[in-house]
Amino acid sequence: MNICSRIFLNCGRSCRRFASKDVKTMPKFSESKAYYGFDKFGTQNKYINEKFKPTYYDSTSITVVVVYLAYLREGNDLDEVFSTPQHVLSSNIERKMIKTKIEQAIARGEDTKLLEAELAYFDVKEEALKAKFAK
Repeated sequence: MNICSRIFLNCGRSCRRFASKDVKTMPKFSESKAYYGFDKFGTQNKYINEKFKPTYYDSTSITVVVVYLAYLREGNDLDEVFSTPQHVLSSNIERKMIKTKIEQAIARGEDTKLLEAELAYFDVKEEALKAKFAK
């Protein structure tokens, strides 16, 4: 046998010698005092089956939000947009588009009679929509 094999044999014997000693077994974590898992949590939690009971904090918060939205809040642009009928909003957008086209045609030096006729037709169309939705 060579020297390397003797060294490995000696190491193996010493390892077996230390392994044969009685070693204290470590307790399971689930049995320790630090463990607070689902099995312990479920039995001790008194709120697990309790339904929602609003407290005066919840009621007050909801009341404050409703009062603010209903009475104290001032009107803004979005309120005006949402309260305006749809045909009025679309007609204003179309009118702005036609006027922009007329301005661009004037800047290029083109004839604007067709666009002005379209604007006049649009005014008639808008009056018809107002009459239709006024009913």
